[in-house]
Amino acid sequence: MLALVYSNIIINRFRMKQYFKVAVIASALVGVVGCQSTGGETSAVSVEQNTNMPSIATFDALQKQYSLDKTTFDSVSEFQIYSESTYASMMDEWLEAKEIFLEIEKEPGLINEEYSMFSSGSYAAKYMSLVTNADAQFNKLKSYKENADIVLSDAIAQMTYINTIDVQRYYPQEFANLNKQYKALFVTVIEDDIAEAQTEQAFFLTEAKVTEIKTTLKIHVEPLEKEFSILSSKGFKAIAPISYGQTKAELDKTKKAVQANNRDQALIADVVAKTRFQIDHLKNMAAEVKLLKAVKNGQFEQTVLAFENKLLSVSQAINGDDYRDQPLRIQTESI
Repeated sequence: MLALVYSNIIINRFRMKQYFKVAVIASALVGVVGCQSTGGETSAVSVEQNTNMPSIATFDALQKQYSLDKTTFDSVSEFQIYSESTYASMMDEWLEAKEIFLEIEKEPGLINEEYSMFSSGSYAAKYMSLVTNADAQFNKLKSYKENADIVLSDAIAQMTYINTIDVQRYYPQEFANLNKQYKALFVTVIEDDIAEAQTEQAFFLTEAKVTEIKTTLKIHVEPLEKEFSILSSKGFKAIAPISYGQTKAELDKTKKAVQANNRDQALIADVVAKTRFQIDHLKNMAAEVKLLKAVKNGQFEQTVLAFENKLLSVSQAINGDDYRDQPLRIQTESI
């Protein structure tokens, strides 16, 4: 009876071990099947992704693609203003792609080799992936540009003109402040705060116009003012007061005209030429007076002016020319 009991215990233990082995094997099989299924899905996604990206298998094809890409990304600097960060991301992608191409160019056999042990893509695939990312950033910049060019059209035109007259050369600090405000406008547009962008644009335009006028005066009027100031310091007011007063009046008139019409280049050229004429006339008048004073003391400007007016009447009658910006001797010879 005892032997029978031991026999049943041994049989039951054997059966439990068998069941346990079967369970372990089944569990392992399920795990393997699961892994295979996941791998299959990943592979399918990978294939699908690869089919969406242009495939380049030869160096000649890659070289042609690189030439097109280089033409595009070497001429995108104008887009930087629309978003500094997006532009930086785009150029990072492109520069990395460029480095990969240069590696392949040195060793064309790399084109279909795996680029990294951490990925299954080739050098060519990595290049195309980076260019695709750069293109995506470029498309963002195009979108930003399309919007900003409308909202900030006045500010863009103003900044273009400021660069044309080289404000940075004459007023570097003012230019730096304006440039900072200008860049901030584009950030506001990207954030879709159009009302704020327009308000800030108005403030920018006001400050920019002030600096623009200052620059125009510095270029065209300040040299005349400096020269007139030197003549004043040399006593020309006392030597030839009438001509001095005429020159000062012409200079003041020119300054006001430039302030009011600072973009009218034809008008500026005309008024500057008139002031230049008066300054040269003042110099010649003072020189003639000095010559007379060397002979005899007295007030000689009226005498010289009277003689000059006679010469002017003759030249006007002959051909309408005015030679009073030249010494009397040359005036006489010219007539």
